[in-house]
Amino acid sequence: MKFSSIAALSFVLLVGSHASSSDIDARLKSCININQTTTGMTNCTNVALAEWDDELNRIYRELRLQLGEGARDSLLIAQRKWIEYKEAEIQNINAIYGSLDGTMYIPMRANAILTITKSRTLELKSYLALVSK
Repeated sequence: MKFSSIAALSFVLLVGSHASSSDIDARLKSCININQTTTGMTNCTNVALAEWDDELNRIYRELRLQLGEGARDSLLIAQRKWIEYKEAEIQNINAIYGSLDGTMYIPMRANAILTITKSRTLELKSYLALVSK
């Protein structure tokens, strides 16, 4: 039990270091606070990842509507390249975390994958704020 508590605390601190004021982050933190097992933290993170992915797609669609044809084409190319990067990075994350012993690395792996999508979402959100002025 002591190991599980240390892993839970480490993971909460890790998630907290990436937290913003978003509702998704608040729900993730709340979920982890009440689900401090490896499976619980991983499930909470996977739910948040799905929410960030939904938010990314929503913002991407909205941003495309705001852009002219040239910028829209450029965004499409960039997004396709980002998806390639994301897939390669997930393979990298799986290889690195998969080589480590200990269950604490399972939710940490999930958080590393979540961070990729969250970062892109926030990046697209900043572009949307820029062009929506």
